[in-house]
Amino acid sequence: MIFNIAEVDFPESWRNSVHEIAERLKSQNEAAVISGLLALRQIFQAGESEIDEDRDPMNQLVEGFFPILESIMAQVAQSTSDNQILIMHLIAKIFFSANNVSGAQ
Repeated sequence: MIFNIAEVDFPESWRNSVHEIAERLKSQNEAAVISGLLALRQIFQAGESEIDEDRDPMNQLVEGFFPILESIMAQVAQSTSDNQILIMHLIAKIFFSANNVSGAQ
């Protein structure tokens, strides 16, 4: 569902949502982090098909979120959480989707 909404409305109608996703990713609550990762993954998937200048919002997301994702990955790699693999898997999928975004420049 997020994919469909992001495909039509991102980034114009999503200014607050991006901030909310960032807050979820910075949370100490794993459920909040996972929901933020799922939403971010859907946004990047929706933006994979954009070309050239239409990818600018996606490239800005890469710049803004990748440091956060790298930090989460480092923390989770050191943890013994039951959700460790799920979180790492979601981050890897985001990196994969974003690779198509940043590689089009």
